[in-house]
Amino acid sequence: SAACTSYRFPKLVIERTENGAASHLKLALATDSWLAVHPGSGSERKNWPLESWRRFLRRLLGDTGWRLLIVGGETEGDRLDQLAAELPTGRVAVARSLPLTDLAQLLPMTRGFIGHDSGISHLAAAVDTPCLLLWGETNPQVWRPPSLKVELLQHPGGLAAIEPDAVLGWCVERWG
Repeated sequence: SAACTSYRFPKLVIERTENGAASHLKLALATDSWLAVHPGSGSERKNWPLESWRRFLRRLLGDTGWRLLIVGGETEGDRLDQLAAELPTGRVAVARSLPLTDLAQLLPMTRGFIGHDSGISHLAAAVDTPCLLLWGETNPQVWRPPSLKVELLQHPGGLAAIEPDAVLGWCVERWG
């Protein structure tokens, strides 16, 4: 006989605080339409090419009124700085090496999150932020964050074959 098992996805609840490293960002996120992006991961092979991120972020800022919150850790500092330096400063904020509790408070305040197979992507999913994850060769059956709000964008040719315009179209269609 067949049986059906119901599975509940975990959700992380973080108590909101008004102080901390990200207090100025909380004020900004409350007033505008922001999109969080994490252009890094613990492994370069899990990252969409930097040039693809550049093209996508330029088009996103050119075609929408959204603002960007670029997030990442210590080891991704150069990557974050390279991207942020080429974008209009008035619409971009960089949140590098924030305590995870602060980041967990910021992510749900955004329209959505775009990232890779990374710990920060799992955090975004755990705090119920809508996510688009640009996924490479790792097995999504094992490593995909467990959330109904997570969608993966993959290409048979690998991460480098994902076109920036396809990512932009997905964002505008879902979060526009």
